Amino acid sequence: MIPALPARGQEGPKPYIFVRSSRAEPAPVPPGGVFELFVELHNVGSAGAQNIFVSFSGAGFIPEGSSSVKNVPSLQPDEHGVISQRLRAADSIEGGAHSITIALDYEDAGGESYTRQEVVGVTILTPTPTVAVKAGRPQIVIENFATDPALPRPGDPFTLTLTLHNSGTGAARNILLTNGSPSKFAPVGSGNVTAVGAIGWQETIQTALQLVADRSTETGLHVHPLILDYDNWAGEHTSSQQSIALQVGAVTQPQPSPQPLVIIDTYQVTPPTLSPGAPFTLTLHVRNVGGAAARQVTVEMGSARNQTSSIDVAPLGTGNVRFLARLPAAETAEVSIPFITSGATASGVYVTEVSIDYIDEKDAKISRTEQISLQVVAAPRLLLNFYRPIGQVFAGQPIDLPIEILNIGRSRFNSTTITFSGDNLDVQAQSHYVGPIDSGSSATVDATGMTLTPGEARLIVRIEYVDDFNQIKTYEDALSFPVDENLFPEPEQPLGPDGGLPPVEPEPSPRPFLLRLLRGLLGLGSAR
Repeated sequence: MIPALPARGQEGPKPYIFVRSSRAEPAPVPPGGVFELFVELHNVGSAGAQNIFVSFSGAGFIPEGSSSVKNVPSLQPDEHGVISQRLRAADSIEGGAHSITIALDYEDAGGESYTRQEVVGVTILTPTPTVAVKAGRPQIVIENFATDPALPRPGDPFTLTLTLHNSGTGAARNILLTNGSPSKFAPVGSGNVTAVGAIGWQETIQTALQLVADRSTETGLHVHPLILDYDNWAGEHTSSQQSIALQVGAVTQPQPSPQPLVIIDTYQVTPPTLSPGAPFTLTLHVRNVGGAAARQVTVEMGSARNQTSSIDVAPLGTGNVRFLARLPAAETAEVSIPFITSGATASGVYVTEVSIDYIDEKDAKISRTEQISLQVVAAPRLLLNFYRPIGQVFAGQPIDLPIEILNIGRSRFNSTTITFSGDNLDVQAQSHYVGPIDSGSSATVDATGMTLTPGEARLIVRIEYVDDFNQIKTYEDALSFPVDENLFPEPEQPLGPDGGLPPVEPEPSPRPFLLRLLRGLLGLGSAR
């Protein structure tokens, strides 16, 4: 109940602050437990209050982590304010309702002081095996939001300010705000998740996000999902997805500058991927996007570097500077420069500076520097051979294939699996795991095969490996060896008249023994 205001009589307006509501978190409070006492103050007077000091005292309650005195800078007429005090209940405190005295000291704008005391109640838990402390359940909602500028445009960063209010029954902690998807908006300068901190019971805070709308975003309203994750006092987790609608304005077409502005519109590297020690051609398309012609334009390519090293690039057959006598506004010119990379260049992406110098129509010199990137991939260098002689090979005979893979390159060869196939060769073991091979080291793989016909046989070796850009690539090479004719071929089975196996002639049955004996005695032979 709102207390009656003091009679004013002929006096001027005065502030009058009382405790509108209070809440303990968690509630009820166990003996010896720490809790947060939230108190809602309300100025029902006719004047503003300032330098408001609130002190908490009560038998059996001790301040925890700070003093028992809290300060509120000011409360204007009909303004509310929430303060909290962390307290610890004594271990010996009895269960039931206990009172805590709230002392209010404040003054008005004229410096006149006011003192009041109020009492709020806190319930102490009577420990029983069946009673458990239950924390309040916070509920965070997006009350409103605003953007700066008020009408974001595609491709331009803007600030989104969200007003978050805890309308639940307890404080929220560990609040994380995540930009959801799908969305036309993306964070700028930070990650996708923003840590908000904590929001007390019935408390409201503001947080700001830096976003940018996709350049393809059309004019109008677009939904942007937001996910709020937070815990209550007991560590119970809550996740809530909410959405807001953001108005996107039309893209403002830039007006041509009265001065020339020469930029690199596009560029090509031929070949697109460079190899150490190999030549390449850099083609730049420079465009004047300004409002006036550029004269005496020079384009110069500088050194190239990545995060750890530089690349040695030298012009090939020409200098590294190109000259354009005049480049009118809104026109594009093409310049090409041949280069060659050093053979010791390591794989990587190298940033190269390109200097552009020119003068305007009033002979004022303008210098600009832009950056392009060059990708260098050092191909593996392997030597394949047989680590022991395979001897003389005959057609149709099985042979052992003892393969050695020697890394003669400058860096580790991150191989995965090796597969075999053959020309005039049937390979039995077709797939093996090899693993990384350091520079100057080798790995061996054993396979078996059978040649088919005399002549030459080729063992085709394909090795899958992971290159310096974490891409799966294939290295292929072959080992050739002669195949001699088999000197001891297996006899061919004669065929019958119909192309099948010939008929088997039945053997004559043997004659009786006595008849063969008689024929032998008579000189007639004892044939069967």
